[in-house]
Amino acid sequence: KSAYPPTMTTIPPPQCGWTENKEEVKMKRRTLALLAGLILLAGTLSGCGSRRFTVEQAQRGVVRVAQMVRMDIYAVEDGQITGQIASREGILGGTGTAFGVGKAGQPTDTFVTNRHVVSDHVGILEVDAEGNPSVVYQNTVTAMYILLDDYSYNSSTGLDTSRAVPCTIVYAAEEPGPDLAVLKAAEPVKDRIALSLLDPAGNVRPGDTIYALGFPGSSDDITFDPEKQVDKLLAGIESMTVTKGSVTLLSRDVESGTDIMQHDAQTNSGNSGSPLITEDGAVVAVHYASHLSTGNRTETVSKYSVQAGELMAILDGLKISYDVFSPGPGLALIAGGAVAL
Repeated sequence: KSAYPPTMTTIPPPQCGWTENKEEVKMKRRTLALLAGLILLAGTLSGCGSRRFTVEQAQRGVVRVAQMVRMDIYAVEDGQITGQIASREGILGGTGTAFGVGKAGQPTDTFVTNRHVVSDHVGILEVDAEGNPSVVYQNTVTAMYILLDDYSYNSSTGLDTSRAVPCTIVYAAEEPGPDLAVLKAAEPVKDRIALSLLDPAGNVRPGDTIYALGFPGSSDDITFDPEKQVDKLLAGIESMTVTKGSVTLLSRDVESGTDIMQHDAQTNSGNSGSPLITEDGAVVAVHYASHLSTGNRTETVSKYSVQAGELMAILDGLKISYDVFSPGPGLALIAGGAVAL
């Protein structure tokens, strides 16, 4: 046996994980936080202008508008005006529907309707024995109002300006162009919001479901208030009609050169200016006309609206901002952020 003990080699203990300095750890944490933030930003960007509304929520973007006019009445003989009979100031000339544009979901002071809703109008009051006009009238628009509720106007007291917001006509398309007009309210309208727009081109096809939101004149025929003994004009959100239909044709009007949409949602005169919305609450068209065709013992009613792309071009020219609805969820942006992380 050796007198000396065997040589002992010291083996360091095994290391678990790894070591790095504190600055490297901080830098990696900052990088991860930045990437996480980018992913959140990508998700936010993918939703810009894409806020979805239920049909009920979209009703908050719709209002009823009314003309106040000066009515001049004239006598006519052999097709010629022979003299003025009377003139009446500050009377109701007509009503229509409008909807808000701007930042989707936010209060707005900018509304879109039809040109013919804000236009002067000439009509016939009486005809002679041969059926020729003998008394005619001309309505000249003196003011436009957004009605806030069902008691803004009634047949007994007229317009209650405390229940209405005055507005000005900032744009009305020239004929025979698209039947569109833009109104600017004196202030953002309480409880009403802007809706987003969606160009049907490439996004909507015949057969797709749409909804028409508005205030048809036919509803006013059943709004007699027995307690106050007056006829009302429905204008409240809860009084709005919602009719469901489908897109039947995307086409172009040859006379006006306007991109139009044909649909079968039930509408009538008070729906002029009504937005046609998708099930996501995006405006794809603005209703403006119905046409009745008869033949072979049948009647066919065709409904027409101006495509939202025409409206977007007008708003761009006026430098009025609006939100564009994006049907897709922006997955490319989110996926890019995920890959980076």
